[in-house]
Amino acid sequence: DFGTFAVPTFLLGADKGGLVAVALAGNAGKTVHVLVRPDSPIRSVADLKGKRIATGVGSSTDEVFRTRVVPRFGLAEGSYEPINTLEPDKVGVLVARQVEASVSTEPFISIAEEQGLARSLLSFETYDPMPVVLAAGPGVPEKRRDAVVQFLRGWIATARLFQEQPQRAAEIMTEVLNERGYKVTPSVVSRSLGRFDIQVEMGPDFQTYAAAEAESLLKAGKIKATP
Repeated sequence: DFGTFAVPTFLLGADKGGLVAVALAGNAGKTVHVLVRPDSPIRSVADLKGKRIATGVGSSTDEVFRTRVVPRFGLAEGSYEPINTLEPDKVGVLVARQVEASVSTEPFISIAEEQGLARSLLSFETYDPMPVVLAAGPGVPEKRRDAVVQFLRGWIATARLFQEQPQRAAEIMTEVLNERGYKVTPSVVSRSLGRFDIQVEMGPDFQTYAAAEAESLLKAGKIKATP
């Protein structure tokens, strides 16, 4: 009934599938980095011209990299070779020298940094804050109002825990990730969570961002109207 979405994905879902935004999760720009090997001579995204880059082709992170990060360094589309790679495999192919860089997300960034496997060139927040929307499925707010209220109360409590007790939040997330088969240390989880800018309210900055994204999608013919 509920899910998290990047703003462009949410807008497409709202236009075509009736998704309804109920809250903001936060800004994920600091959780996406361009990684290279520690011994790499590459010092800037500008140095990636002609290089192979592990990325999730078609993903929201790849879209930001392709349209908002790369152009700032004078690179045009086609000036590097994107290698479509699953997120858990990106650091592996980087270490194996199958690519020269990767567009990676947390917690894989912090794991690679802790193990000395990769070095960050930059994170995305300067180029795109990458807000994450909490949305309800079609008709859920009307048909299951009590469930929506309960969900929002839970999220507000969770956000407060992250903001006021980050160490406890890291401990809980470490347990959850370990139960799912990801063997990560509390220090990795703490660093990863520290890079996610927890937000709840859809304030003026978010509204301006979302309006600009909607206008862009509208001009491109991808949505019929601004939600």
